[in-house]
Amino acid sequence: MKNAVINESAECVIIPSLETDLRVWRKENRATLEKTKFIIGCSYDSAQLAESRHPTRAELDEIDGVSDSTDPSIMTV
Repeated sequence: MKNAVINESAECVIIPSLETDLRVWRKENRATLEKTKFIIGCSYDSAQLAESRHPTRAELDEIDGVSDSTDPSIMTV
């Protein structure tokens, strides 16, 4: 499975930029998502985000544009 490697550039310093990276990955990897129905976002440091935390479930659900979306599942580590 392909992991969604979060952009490690200086631009990824707030949770909305992390969400943008995941949206881009999702768009570019539709064939993978059809098989897996799962996104694992990695290679970011929550301590380096302005919010100093991981994104919440609600924030990850917003990536689909639907706050109660369950498809695909998204996890960040």
